Amino acid sequence: MKFESGKEYAKALVNGILQAESETPAESRIPDELLEYFFKNIEDLCDQKYYNYIVGAIESYILTDIELEEAFNSASQSYIEVILDGLVDKNMLEISVGEGGDILYGLTPQGEQVVKKLNQNPLEN
Repeated sequence: MKFESGKEYAKALVNGILQAESETPAESRIPDELLEYFFKNIEDLCDQKYYNYIVGAIESYILTDIELEEAFNSASQSYIEVILDGLVDKNMLEISVGEGGDILYGLTPQGEQVVKKLNQNPLEN
């Protein structure tokens, strides 16, 4: 199948992923918010790759399995960062910087209380 644009190719990929997700048991599905990040990465990558194909820089605009995996991993990282930032904003986590410049997260006293409550009554929460 030949596509007329990177957007058209990205749309076909997204539709294929959505179809696969619809056939996946609900408890095993990828969260919708993470899919949104993944689809944005796919669109950007397809646009870039299709452009490079049109100008003759590469022989094919078809994404490899490795490129798709990297797009998903990048989306996952963005998704996790948003969750962590949200927990920091809600005063559940605090941020510090380690010796090597690594960002470290730790529970705040409020976060510790929530975790303790969840551990005491996991089915009620």
